[in-house]
This record gives sequence, C-alpha cells and structure tokens, in this order.
Amino acid sequence: QSRYNKYIVDVNDYKVIDRVESGGFGSVFSVEDNNTKNMYAAKILNTHKDDLQYKRMINREIGIMIKCKHPTIINFIGFSLQDFNNQDNVTIFMDLAKRGSLSEFLQKVQKGLLDCSYDNTNRQIILVGIARGMMYLHQNHVIHRDLKPGNILLDEDLHPLITDFGLSKPNETGNSVSQSQQCGTFVYMAPEIFEGSRFNGKADVYSFGILMYEIITDSVPYPLLEKGKMTPFQFTSKVVNENYRPEFKVP
Repeated sequence: QSRYNKYIVDVNDYKVIDRVESGGFGSVFSVEDNNTKNMYAAKILNTHKDDLQYKRMINREIGIMIKCKHPTIINFIGFSLQDFNNQDNVTIFMDLAKRGSLSEFLQKVQKGLLDCSYDNTNRQIILVGIARGMMYLHQNHVIHRDLKPGNILLDEDLHPLITDFGLSKPNETGNSVSQSQQCGTFVYMAPEIFEGSRFNGKADVYSFGILMYEIITDSVPYPLLEKGKMTPFQFTSKVVNENYRPEFKVP
C-alpha cells in the first residue's frame, strides 16, 4: 500500500548476526546496519501468500506500529517484503531490546538465575511502563488482545517495550468488538473472550492483572496448569464458571 512506501527498507543494508527467537509466526534475528553498525531486531513473518487473513494481520501490525509512537512501545524502523534469502516473507525492523522478553526474564527470576540486580523499583518501572503504554494504545483505539510477558521486551535498563501487534484490533468506535477466532494465550485471556462474547479494552486490563501477579510474586499464576494437573479445558471452564484466579501465597 502506497502510504507504507516510505517505510520500506532494503534487507541488503543489514547483516544477520544471530537468531533471537523463533515461533509459529516466524523468527526474530538481531541484525547490524551495514552503514551505521547500529544493531536492530528483524522479525521475519512466515507469509502465506494467498491467505487473506494473514495479509490483514501483517497490514494491521505494521499500521499500528507506524501510528503508535510511545517510549514504552517498541520503536518501528521499517519493513521489507522479502526476507534475507530473498523469499517473499515480510520482515519487520525494530529496535533491538538487549534483555530479551519479560517472559524469559521472569523464568530466570523464578529459577534464581539472574545476572543483574532486580528489585521492587525495577518491578514498579516495568509495571508502570506497561500500564502507560497500554493506556496510550487504548487512547488511540487499539486493543492489544495478546498482552503477556512474551510480548513485552526489556531494554538494557530493564525498561519495558510493548511489542507484537499481529492480533491487535483497531477499535475506532470505542465500543466492544466481537471475536471471530479465539486469540491470545489462554492463561492471560479474559473470561468474556473464552465465552466468545463481545469484549473491549478491559480484556487487556485482565491480561495486565495476570502479568502483574507474576511480576509481584515471582511465581507462575496457575501452578496446577503449569504442572499438567489440570487440562486447558478444565482451566478455561474454571475461569469462566468458578471465577478461578491466581492465589497469593506470598505476603
């Protein structure tokens, strides 16, 4: 689309340094700008050329990243319609978050494997940063729909950066939106999404509550689910019907 043209970059201007992560959507690499030697992250999306829904998702993600500029939202550099092997896979360039995802970080905290100091001030900065970024998104009529530690990146000062807008929905009217397919990661999903009801930005607030629990307690929200003592079906049914929520076992 022509309004995106000024954001198109040439993948040949970058050199791949390392793979940062890979998942169902594709892979993220750390890359170096050949001219400036600055480091960035390049997210390669496995493009299904003929899948209209997939194209919409990519358009939406790029559109939201162009529109939403905030200190706690990952900075968008540009995109290419090809990957580094000249295949037709959309590649999104953004700032590189030195400390990786909050999810990996919290796993290290839980296992006592941290190589840096981490205290209640850091916890508060992370939570306030995410809250401010989410407030900004909602003011711009964007519901994230997949807020979770895996979609929060940390810079070298442990400041949070919200990322991954592939499932986000522009919500122009401020009304609730209906859900065509369940999305998000079910531990963080609000009961109204499981029920297939209409939902609004409050679904993001619910996800933030679960994420906040993890940061404050240094523990997983649902240990029974984590240990396989409860099936996903049992879990969703308890969340919807029995108000099942994380319990505070720490002061």
